[in-house]
This record gives sequence, structure tokens and C-alpha cells, in this order.
Amino acid sequence: MINELFIGKVNQFYGGEPDVNGKNPVIIDVLAGKCPNKRVLSGTVAESIGLTVGKIYLMNVYEIEEDVTYGRQFRFNSLGELSVLDFLEIRDKLGRPVLIDVTNEVLDDLMDDEKHPSASKSKVTNFEKLNR
Repeated sequence: MINELFIGKVNQFYGGEPDVNGKNPVIIDVLAGKCPNKRVLSGTVAESIGLTVGKIYLMNVYEIEEDVTYGRQFRFNSLGELSVLDFLEIRDKLGRPVLIDVTNEVLDDLMDDEKHPSASKSKVTNFEKLNR
């Protein structure tokens, strides 16, 4: 069972349709810590937990009951918006950004010299497996 803290930046997700309330989906980009690769939220869910596109949050994600159709499911909670100074202070405590591939439990290190300014030698191996 997954129960993790991470820092995430909320961005518009362009690979989906608006939900039943007309809200566009969002994707949470992991900046520090571990998060499942199922990180696209409906716009209504994002709004209900206080997320705004373009902002950075300290977040908690935990696993809930598996859905027969959609597989493993997760609940996201915002623990608060972070300032740039907060982010710089907390990111080292949470570690490098890692996606947990919940289809086969592979940990993918998101640090890549071309994608992250503070990256070192790691590469993204399954980044394209977003929320599938």
C-alpha cells in the first residue's frame, strides 16, 4: 500500500476531456519525493482539494480500494501551497522525484539533465507510462 509525501506542481493536462462539471483535468508533476504514476486528476477533484494550476504544493497520496475497471486507485491531499523558499528547504528532505509505476512496481527516477535543472546522472525509464 502506498502512502507518500511529495512536492508537486499542478499543470493543465491536455490529454483528456473536461469532466462532468466542465472542469479540465490536471496532472501533478513530481518535484521531490515519491508518487504513483497515476497522477492525473479530474478538474473537479483538483478544485475540491484546493489545487490551482501553476502552483506548488506539499502533498500526501495514499492508496484506496482498487477499482475493478480502473485498477489501483489513489487519494491525493494538499497539505498546503509552498513558496519557493519552502520548496528549497523541503525538497532535500523528501529526496529526488520518483514515479512509482503502479502497474509493475518499478521506481522511475525523474531526474534527467535535460528535464530538471538540478539533475545528475539518472535517466527517466518509463516516464511515458503516465496514468495508464
